[in-house]
Amino acid sequence: MTIDRAAKVVVALKDADLGSIATVRDLLVSALTSQGVDEAEVREECVIGDLMRLGYFRSQLWVAAEVTGRSFADMKNVSMNLIPSFAIEEAIQAHRQPREKLPGSDLHDRHLAVLAAYCDVL
Repeated sequence: MTIDRAAKVVVALKDADLGSIATVRDLLVSALTSQGVDEAEVREECVIGDLMRLGYFRSQLWVAAEVTGRSFADMKNVSMNLIPSFAIEEAIQAHRQPREKLPGSDLHDRHLAVLAAYCDVL
């Protein structure tokens, strides 16, 4: 999303009476903090794509924390590089064949491929 497009979205959201969202940064911080990213981690030198990736990862950690009964604060210290399924999913996204239309089987392939790291015997 470009800055101009994001600014237009913020203007539209202001009309929707969302109160505290006054700038594009406020909108970004609001979206990312709901995914488990700390406001201090949203710095001016950060790339939006990296922040969105972090937000996606943290939302997955949130689910893992709920399922395992561990605290999310402890889980936040886990690095993206330590989770094999996350690394595999990112590699598939980065190196997959470019297609105009993605068939549904690509989604299934991606979900099955990330489980492969946990299979010892077929």
